[in-house]
Amino acid sequence: VTAIAVVVPSVAGTVSDVSAAGFKVTTRDGSVWIITTDGATTYRLGAVDGTRANVTNGSTIRVEGTSSGDNALAALGVQVVAEHTVGSVTAKTASTITITTRDGTSVAVKVDGSTTYLVAGKDPAALADITVDMVVRVQGTTNSDGSIDATAVVAGGRGFGGHGGLPGMMGDGPGSGRGGFGGPGGFGGHDGPGWDGDGTAPNATPSASPTTSS
Repeated sequence: VTAIAVVVPSVAGTVSDVSAAGFKVTTRDGSVWIITTDGATTYRLGAVDGTRANVTNGSTIRVEGTSSGDNALAALGVQVVAEHTVGSVTAKTASTITITTRDGTSVAVKVDGSTTYLVAGKDPAALADITVDMVVRVQGTTNSDGSIDATAVVAGGRGFGGHGGLPGMMGDGPGSGRGGFGGPGGFGGHDGPGWDGDGTAPNATPSASPTTSS
């Protein structure tokens, strides 16, 4: 046996009733799930590491964990969908990537040593792997002048959710994530389902995460 598929319960939807003990998630079909968290719960915000503070009322998330009752999960991992901008690269310097969005808007994406890069076929990826004409998804803080201080830049077929992890913010159509939540075999599963193009996720479904055995 080289691999065993482990089914991990998961649920995705909109957050409400955030408290110190956890929160609720309402799925697309209206089901309400009670999620509990603890010090061992891990968090991702889009393509970068997150914290408990990223889980706020109204945010869109996906949770994987262990069943703790009817429509209840004890969270192992929480993926929060992050705001993002999609565009085609038109220019690049050591500190700025210029992209043009679908509506023709030119956006200056400011990058530095703390920016995370995810590029299909590159592991690890770097600014040098971002090239003109490449379509990228940018996560970060939008400034008053319209520029973005990028925390993450993703290009190619990689899931926007960590090192190949669960996609946290897809673009204009469905996508898939390789590996898992923060690394191979974790949250999201190997080639797990992507989030829908509108930034939301499917209703509660189990996902398979590969574990190896000798």
